[in-house]
Amino acid sequence: MPVKRRTLQLAPAAVPATVISAPPMPLVPISSSPEPILTGEQVAKLLQVKPSTIYEFTRRRANGRDPMPCLRAGKFLRFKWSAIEKWLEAGGKRAA
Repeated sequence: MPVKRRTLQLAPAAVPATVISAPPMPLVPISSSPEPILTGEQVAKLLQVKPSTIYEFTRRRANGRDPMPCLRAGKFLRFKWSAIEKWLEAGGKRAA
């Protein structure tokens, strides 16, 4: 007796008659100041130190000092020069 093969037939997918799209989200600036955000290498070049020194200054256990202010985006660090200047003027202490 031969084996009968069955085929599976699917119903056609329901396609909506109209697609409603939401208006695009407006771009919201992260900061209202036009100050550029710097990388650790750029800050190191401005301060004439090695990039590893900059990353060491950002660590929380920075030899009794407050850590250098930075913006953290995942594993990436970014810096605002105005915050770095205030931190340096305060002698490694966070400026209030």
